[in-house]
Amino acid sequence: MNTTFEPQLHAGRDSGYLTLRERAVEILAAAPAGHDASTLARTLFGAGSGERWALLLPTVLAGDDRLECLDGQWRLKSRARTGDRPIAVTPASTLPPVIVPDPRQPDDVIHALALATTGADPRRHRVARIAVVRFEHGEVAARLDCVVSSGRRLSRLLSDAAQIAVDDLDGAPTFADVAPDLRAFLDRHVVHVYGARRAKAFLDAEARRAEVPGFDVELLELDSLVGSLLPAMNKPGLFAAADELGVPHSGRGSPLADAELTARVLARVRDRLAASPSRLTVNLPPAKPDASKPLPFTREWLSTVPETSGVYIFEDHAGRALYVGKAVSLRQRLSSYVRRQPSLDRRLEGLAVRTCSVRTIAAPSDLEATLLEARLLRELTPTFNVAREVRPPTTIVRAAPDAKSPGVRLVAHIASDGARYFGPFESVSTARQTLAVARAAYPEAFARRRGDVARQRDAVLQVCQLLAGQKQPTLANLRASMQTAASAGDRPEVDRLRAALRDVQALTIRPSDLTGLADGWRLLVLEPIVPGSGRLHLVHDGALVASTFTDTSALPADPVHLQRFADEMFGDAADESEIARPNSWSVSDSTILMRWLAQTRSRLEVQRLPPDGLLDLTRPRS
Repeated sequence: MNTTFEPQLHAGRDSGYLTLRERAVEILAAAPAGHDASTLARTLFGAGSGERWALLLPTVLAGDDRLECLDGQWRLKSRARTGDRPIAVTPASTLPPVIVPDPRQPDDVIHALALATTGADPRRHRVARIAVVRFEHGEVAARLDCVVSSGRRLSRLLSDAAQIAVDDLDGAPTFADVAPDLRAFLDRHVVHVYGARRAKAFLDAEARRAEVPGFDVELLELDSLVGSLLPAMNKPGLFAAADELGVPHSGRGSPLADAELTARVLARVRDRLAASPSRLTVNLPPAKPDASKPLPFTREWLSTVPETSGVYIFEDHAGRALYVGKAVSLRQRLSSYVRRQPSLDRRLEGLAVRTCSVRTIAAPSDLEATLLEARLLRELTPTFNVAREVRPPTTIVRAAPDAKSPGVRLVAHIASDGARYFGPFESVSTARQTLAVARAAYPEAFARRRGDVARQRDAVLQVCQLLAGQKQPTLANLRASMQTAASAGDRPEVDRLRAALRDVQALTIRPSDLTGLADGWRLLVLEPIVPGSGRLHLVHDGALVASTFTDTSALPADPVHLQRFADEMFGDAADESEIARPNSWSVSDSTILMRWLAQTRSRLEVQRLPPDGLLDLTRPRS
């Protein structure tokens, strides 16, 4: 059993904090309705404080039974007393500014908590390891760290992330066994944790299952404080906050390491606020999440997610988009957030903590979901999506035998520069594989430095011949080179040429169906949805023109029948109410469409339409 417990020390009260609490009692006694955080901070800390110091109120005033904060309003409890003496009311205007004491004083105490759980749903999953630390004098003064028997097998991901060995599970205590020691650390204390809302839900759920009383603890979200102090962080998280504040850490650690890091990060935040508050741009911490909303990443929440294709948007408490994603099946994709604790993946830790709700938008097909995702990314610019430029795929081979330095490479567009172009190929991977075969046969055509220009030009011309589908000259050249290498006793070269010979024999040049779209070609794309039905898309010059459902499982191969089928689906006789047309289109949408066609080609059926047969079908109808 991996259990570490040090008895709780008697924590002395910082004299400066006691003074602040007494003054807060006097201020609130004169305001029966209470004060919001900003007003109380200005009155308590001085006229120049306001929102900057409102962040410290939960820490400074925590633990005083006379004070409470409800719905953002600080007020006195109904029977508050200052010892046995009545409250002395002092007008707020006569109160001089008070300097917040340096939190590094010996009596400053920080409590921090970290959990490792078998998943994200408190009703279904269990706590596997729990750690609490008390931080004093800049060091850990006491700690509780133990593996908890969850009654189920732990995944390898959880075991590695929480550093739980197989031997630790043998004889591990239950949550009921741990509860008394845990209560000594938590009850009547303010405890900081990264992911407070979910941690509180797990502690409450475990207490109910163990049939023990709940914990008298207030869990405060560390991210609310750190996120306000460090707004420049792109993807927040516990490690990101530590890096931004200059708090050393050893990277991915156990819950005990995370709890200690949480305490050190909070201590550094207090140091900065106390040392130079005027240099920081601090906003109020986010409002508390709406408790009426279901906790995301639970089975109850997952049951509300549709099973269709679509887009999902992770939103914070204010409805701001944090992350936008796309899925062929929304429920299947989002179930991965339920099956495991999101904070185990440090890329998702900050996202899981800040997400208050997840909005889903169903789409008729994967293509339309992909285009919707791209539009939302442009409009919402969510924090957790990697900012990237949409670039067209490099599926075209450019061969330049007449250049000063003849060579062959992949490009995205065809240009009028005298070079020879082949493709586009079905996908980037197909184009790269084809080029790898050509490089093995003619390495001089891909030389980065200028050498014998005549030999390089000849090699490039032979690559052009190969990419045009004429493999016999290349095969003959490889066989002759193999005989020469064998006569010279160069065994490694023989093996290399033999492998290249096999690759050339297996090479199949398959240009993409997208070839010629810029010259007026049109495509009918059948995307299967369920067996027996699918979504039919009409593409013209690289743009999606219209989409509709169809019960056709295959497209006609004959051009005449294909033209007739297209007219039935999108022509004047078609039901316009069943046809979806994009409201707008951009160059980046065309790039995304082309990439989607290349990546999903294996599960699509694509047929070309005659270039002059469907002019009227591309015009939106009123």
